[in-house]
Amino acid sequence: MESFQSVIDTLNQQSNKEHYCSNADFIPRPGLIFEAFKLVKSPKQVRIVILGQDPYPRKQSAAGISFLDLQSSTLADKKQSISMRNIIKAILQHNRLFFNTMNDVRDLIESQFAIKQTKSYFTALAEDCGILFLNASLTHEDKASVNKHIKFWEPVIAEAFKSICMESPGVVFLLMGEFAKSYEKYIILGENVRVVKSCHPMMFRFLEENTFEQIKEAEQSLNQGVTDFIKCKIIK
Repeated sequence: MESFQSVIDTLNQQSNKEHYCSNADFIPRPGLIFEAFKLVKSPKQVRIVILGQDPYPRKQSAAGISFLDLQSSTLADKKQSISMRNIIKAILQHNRLFFNTMNDVRDLIESQFAIKQTKSYFTALAEDCGILFLNASLTHEDKASVNKHIKFWEPVIAEAFKSICMESPGVVFLLMGEFAKSYEKYIILGENVRVVKSCHPMMFRFLEENTFEQIKEAEQSLNQGVTDFIKCKIIK
């Protein structure tokens, strides 16, 4: 997190920082709030930003990494969230690996994915492929407080976007869902920046949007290599 200095500075300027960053009743627990930033280490290493809305509303699930549910031990776990199931299906479709049932999907995960443990999979994509898994709000309290949490974190996420746009040699922003799309205004467009937008992955039509093909095309246009979401590596 230390290399995201401007993000830290923006956070420190928030008058109620301690309330949102140290409250043990909020989700995720304080030690996990900045996990996504810790994994990618610096704005220069970010190749893809995946933005959702807010953490899973369960302490046992929220990980500080968007779309990672700590309750699911493996990608093939029957406890896997609907969003992550659809993301996996979209990755399989993109790689011309076809299926009819969830059992087919689980078999393909076992035979094709290099990393099958859920947390290890996200960690590898972050550390080895430079993917920053963010939510617009890094904390959650309850349904009635969602807007307060989003408002607190908005300048922090905006500064993260700015620093990445300024420092990354090539980055693709994937905005997942209508709320995430509203953060496009914080992306500084340039020769090193591309934007891909999709519906939220919990929606069935996500599988019809060819999101991972769009990511591939955006990466190719940046000449920074293409992410293999099955092998968790960058293909040059």
